[in-house]
Amino acid sequence: MVQTVYQVFVQQDGSYGVVLSQLGKTIRTATGFAAAADAHAWIEQDTRLENADNPFRERDPANPQAH
Repeated sequence: MVQTVYQVFVQQDGSYGVVLSQLGKTIRTATGFAAAADAHAWIEQDTRLENADNPFRERDPANPQAH
C-alpha cells in the first residue's frame, strides 16, 4: 500500500488546510479547518480510516491479504 503524506498549511484567510499526497496519485487538499489542531485531528481520523479493514480499498497485488 502506498503511504499517504499529510502536510498542514495556513490559508490566506487564516484557516488551515491539509495536503494529501501519494506517490503516483493526484494530490488532494482538505480545507476549512478553524485551527491547526482541527487539521491534525482530521489527519488522525483519515489515517485510522485508511488503515481500517476495508474490502474495497486498493491492495498491493503482490500481497492482497495485507491490511
